[in-house]
Amino acid sequence: MSDVDRRLDAFCHEEAGAILALLERLVAIQSGTSNKAGVDAVAALMADELDAVGFTVERHRREACGDHLVARRGAEGTPPVLLVGHTDTVFPPEDHRPAFYVDGERCMGQGVIDMKGGLACLVTALRALEATASWADGSVVVFLNSDEEVGSVDSGSLRDALGREARCALVMECGGKGGEVVAARRGQSTLHLQVEGRALHAGSRNPLRANAICELAHQIVALEALTDLDRGRSVNVGRVEGGIGANTLAAAAEAWVDVRYVDEEDGVALRSEIEAIVGSPCVEGCRSTLRATGGRPAWATSPPTERMLAVVQEAARALGRPVGVEHRWGVSDANDLAELGVAVLDGFGPMGGKDHTPEEYCWIASLAERSALLAATLARILADPTLP
Repeated sequence: MSDVDRRLDAFCHEEAGAILALLERLVAIQSGTSNKAGVDAVAALMADELDAVGFTVERHRREACGDHLVARRGAEGTPPVLLVGHTDTVFPPEDHRPAFYVDGERCMGQGVIDMKGGLACLVTALRALEATASWADGSVVVFLNSDEEVGSVDSGSLRDALGREARCALVMECGGKGGEVVAARRGQSTLHLQVEGRALHAGSRNPLRANAICELAHQIVALEALTDLDRGRSVNVGRVEGGIGANTLAAAAEAWVDVRYVDEEDGVALRSEIEAIVGSPCVEGCRSTLRATGGRPAWATSPPTERMLAVVQEAARALGRPVGVEHRWGVSDANDLAELGVAVLDGFGPMGGKDHTPEEYCWIASLAERSALLAATLARILADPTLP
């Protein structure tokens, strides 16, 4: 372990209590994507933390969603290292379950691992660089968006503009179960399926019973059957609506479908299979339409990402905590940055589990460990302008 690594690691572990306290403050703010006031409060807290370590913070104000943050430090004109995170969670604004508590070696709460733990690690790593004078001459940009959990629809153009300026990007989603960093992710599409039938009294003797709900039910079974986990495919019908009452055949029904695939080639093939199902009605008199409402491209590991990964693994070995590599099934802003050609790695947040559920948890010890890993990685990148 070099002297710089030793000092960065020591700082992060000495600050373990402060990291946990910051995480508690972040989690205590209910910041479901649609809760603009809460998301903006998280952004304000992060703006203060970044300002305290010498960043110039820009707040990109929005009316329909939370504000986005861009914070900069370093020489202008130098391609920066881009650090990416998000301030929103999946939990709806009306969900006010206990926000944060410690349970033995774990802490629990909304967004504790996805990704407020990552935000706390990001701040701590930057503080460690400041405390140990390890900034070198490089440039860092922090981008925190408010709508990652719904596909970064509003923030995507700003993220992409920052990505095109960056020399590389590190994303603060949670680390793997064994501490892995993420070097590839599946692609994802969100589809809206609409079925049209014909309204009819449930007691009618008319033999043409074009019940849109019945047709949708057939399609749901067929769509879910396309899931093939061995091939990395999944199709999930996550929400359905239709009908006006039990005594009426539904004239309309609709569903929202999440589709995941390993690469773009398989994504195209899977979309064709889905369209074939939708275009072949099982119930006479019904017809269906399908449209994409969002998604993220598949991210495959590239040579620049491999070079970045070597730097991270060198830092991890120096800290005495080697890390593996994960090709994760979920998606993040890293997918879109990779599509631009940016050398990107993900999974620099702490370890935990059950994200997107009421049982979401974070391993407390991993907060300091991942902060140190990020700090040691950044120190190496900032000191070597040839990377990646």
